[in-house]
Parts: sequence; C-alpha cells; structure tokens
Amino acid sequence: MTRFVSPSVLRGKRGTLLALALGTLLAPTLLAAADATTPVAKIGTAAVTQAEVEAFAADAFREARLQKLQAETAYNKQLHELREGATRQLVQDRLLEAEAKERGISKDDLFAAEVAAKVAPVSDADVDQFFEQYKERLGGQSKEQLAGDIREYLTRQRQGEVTQAFVGTLEKKFSVSYLIEPFRVAVAAEGGPIKGGAKAPVTIVEFSDFQCPVCAVVQPTIKAIHEKYGDKVQIAFRQFPLDSIHPAARKAAEASLCAHEQGKFWELHDAMFGNQQALEVAQLKAKAKELGFDAAKFDECLDSGRHADAVQKDLEAGIVAGVGGTPTMFINGRPFEGGVPLEALTAVIDEELSGK
Repeated sequence: MTRFVSPSVLRGKRGTLLALALGTLLAPTLLAAADATTPVAKIGTAAVTQAEVEAFAADAFREARLQKLQAETAYNKQLHELREGATRQLVQDRLLEAEAKERGISKDDLFAAEVAAKVAPVSDADVDQFFEQYKERLGGQSKEQLAGDIREYLTRQRQGEVTQAFVGTLEKKFSVSYLIEPFRVAVAAEGGPIKGGAKAPVTIVEFSDFQCPVCAVVQPTIKAIHEKYGDKVQIAFRQFPLDSIHPAARKAAEASLCAHEQGKFWELHDAMFGNQQALEVAQLKAKAKELGFDAAKFDECLDSGRHADAVQKDLEAGIVAGVGGTPTMFINGRPFEGGVPLEALTAVIDEELSGK
C-alpha cells in the first residue's frame, strides 16, 4: 500500500491548495462563510473583517478545516474499534464464567485445561525459522540476543489462536450473536467513472493512484469481483494522486477523466495500470491515439487542465473519509486498505448482499 504523510499532499505541483468546491460531502463544513460583518482589526476607521481575513489566507484555513474533518473520522473509527473490542472481551469473559460454572471449576482452571495445556511448546527450530524470516527487520541483533523475546512472542501468538478457537466453540454453544454494525464512512460514488449495476445493493468506492504499484496489483482482484457479481455490485473509481512520491499521478488522473469524456475511461485506466512507466503527458497522448480516442479532443482536454478541480475534489474527499494511502476501498462504506485478498473482499460482499 502506498501511503501519504498528511494533508500537505493537497499542495500539488504548484505548491498551493486549489480553491474549489467539494460538493455536498464537504460543503457544509469546509465552505461555511465567515460573518462578513465581524471586525477583527481596524486601520484607522476602516474595519478588517473576518471574511476578508479568511479570504486572504483561504488555503491555510481550508487545510486546517480539512485536518479537522480527517481527525473526526479517525476519532470515530477509534471509538468504534474500542467499542467492538471491549464488547468481544466482555462476552468472552462471561462465556468463560458460564462454562466454568457449568463444569464446577474456576475460570483459571478452565483456562489451564482448555488453553494453556493445548498450546504447543515453541521449539528451537521455531525460533530459528522466525529469526531467519524476519532478521532484516530486527535491528541487527543476534538470534541469541532475541531468542527469549521470540519464544515469548510465538507462545503468546499460539495462546491467542487456541483461546480464539475455544471461545468460538463457546460462542456456538451459548448462541452468541454480535449486533454491532461494522464501521462505515459516508463516501459518495457519484461524480466519477462507475461500472456495474446502477441500483446494485453493494457499492465499492476505490481511491487509487495510477502510479501506485500496489494499485496495479489489485486490479485483477477488482476485475474478478466485477465478473463474479455483475450488476449486484457497482464499482466507482475516485482519484487519489500522491504528488510527493508519484509525480506523474495527478496528470494521469486528469487524463483518465479526459478519457471518461469520450466514454473510454476504463480503456485508458487499464492501459495506465498495465504500464506505469509510461505516464508522462506525451506518452498518455500517444496511448489515447493508439486506443482510438479523438486525439484532438483528448489533447485539448489534457492540456487545458479542466479536470484538475475534479481530481482535487476526489483527493480531499478521500482524506476526509480517512484514506491514508492507496489503494483504499470502501465496500458499502466499510474501509479496506492495501492489497486485500480476493477471498476477504468477497466474504464482505457476500455478507453485505445477505443483509447480515
């Protein structure tokens, strides 16, 4: 997954934020007008109003408000994760109490019998294998220095696996159902290229960067989803160019929207992800001509930069939604970052289709 650092990504190639409307998602908060009558300074008898100050430093105020919305999303996600985790811990504790009571033993004795006694001991070979696999990330320390920590880590990992397996049997035995909805973010699919059913019960919104290697890797997964579910799933593509590390991505994003004007977004989309080393403007124009576009219209569109605002709008909407890098997908608002395996995504889609 390709990550970015902060909303400073908004500064783009020209070094300043683009002043543009974000539409219904952001307009109520980001674009709230200051009270034009509120004076904040005077020069003689002439008042300097709050509105004038915010207009003078519009880029800085806009970025500050964007950071606030980004932080709110992160806070809501953290609260949801805490609530979900604490719910599972509380249920687990009560299940262990109920099972221990039924057996007439203490929780400690139950844990010892069903978990501790069933955790396979960590062998020297296990430690050796772990060290060899991860030694490049272990700060140059020797196996002898880390053996104790590795053994403790692997023991805890195995204990956790055995615990979860046992708790799973208790959840079935005592008919546990978790009623907390998955964490969701309101992310609009409208405004950009979409394929799939217009009234599909499942919507996937993908924030992507045409120069991001992992974004290219996940394209077969997205294609497989489209082929498997057809009109049951609609897939919306939204732009998230990371200027600081992918200098060609923003213009490639604009090019894709120029292609969209001609009803050929997905053709250029596939071509750009198929060759991420050919994303300079001249190469994009050549590719469009090769794909049978109206070359004159495409070239004029790309040179004019008329889709720059649309790209920026997507980028800012993604930041507010909590996108921390590319690719990030939202399945009916549920966020998934990076190269998530097809099996994991289809499990979520099937869950959404079932209404559970």
